[in-house]
Amino acid sequence: MIGLDKITTDPSMFYDWFKREFYKSGDVLKECDMPRLAISCFFAHTDGTFGILEHRSSQGNEKGPDYERLYKLLSKLGKHVRLFERMIHAIEALRRDFCEGFVVEPIAASIPKPNPLPKLHEQSMGKIVARVFQEEDERHQFYHHLNQFFNKEYISQSLQRCKKRRARVHAEILLIDFFDKFDANFLDNDDKYIACSKPACYLCYEYICQHPDKYTLPPTHQKLYYAWSLPIVRVNDRNCIEKFARHKRFLNHVTETLQSDLRKEVQRQLAPRKNHADSTAGASSVFNTGRVRPTSKIYEHHIRALTQLLSEG
Repeated sequence: MIGLDKITTDPSMFYDWFKREFYKSGDVLKECDMPRLAISCFFAHTDGTFGILEHRSSQGNEKGPDYERLYKLLSKLGKHVRLFERMIHAIEALRRDFCEGFVVEPIAASIPKPNPLPKLHEQSMGKIVARVFQEEDERHQFYHHLNQFFNKEYISQSLQRCKKRRARVHAEILLIDFFDKFDANFLDNDDKYIACSKPACYLCYEYICQHPDKYTLPPTHQKLYYAWSLPIVRVNDRNCIEKFARHKRFLNHVTETLQSDLRKEVQRQLAPRKNHADSTAGASSVFNTGRVRPTSKIYEHHIRALTQLLSEG
């Protein structure tokens, strides 16, 4: 068996695997080859073939993020196999649970509704700035910050594009709202964790933080989405008056927090953060057009670039 030091410092094991698995008879892989590639990634992750990538990603050099992203992407390809194995075990466990009377119920999807974003022109922007920054010198400082780091025309166009997207309630909030309406219980009320395919956004995370039922806090990528919406409170909902008041407190808290963060950003002259992906796979739903463009081919220069990347470590 290969020792850990061999796996994490010698790139030849990964070179050989990559050239062997990402090409078939000298040609790039096709869609029909993907199941086999997923299985190969599963075994490569298990036997330590990806160890060189994990090792180089933790060394603190400028190429570290590239190693980390490649490691996570390849590991996620094999994750399909690992999750299938877990699903088999889960099915066996769930059979016992369903014998106790548990049932699976679908929850209605969120109905998209118009996004109430205002048109950003000089007059409306001036009103917003005046509400956030009380003093005249603070407003001057904000406009200086805005002109230094941002393009107002681009922001206006971006907001108008966002306005065309209809607002909806995110999946984890829909589920919490369902539990609110029917006073549902967890199997373990000390661990109220709601699993999602991606980390929670900024507003979902804040909503869960402030919920009185003390749900287990999920990971979060802290992105703020314009088309996010609260669940609708109906008069026949359980505790509808309390829920409406809670939603109002939530909106006030988030507004105050965001305004405070903006004031701190302006005071410290902080540049905007770089875009980052919603998930560790690097695929994001919010870049540019809002659509993920899958890579369909792997070219020969990718091999050369990868070889150079590993040799520089």
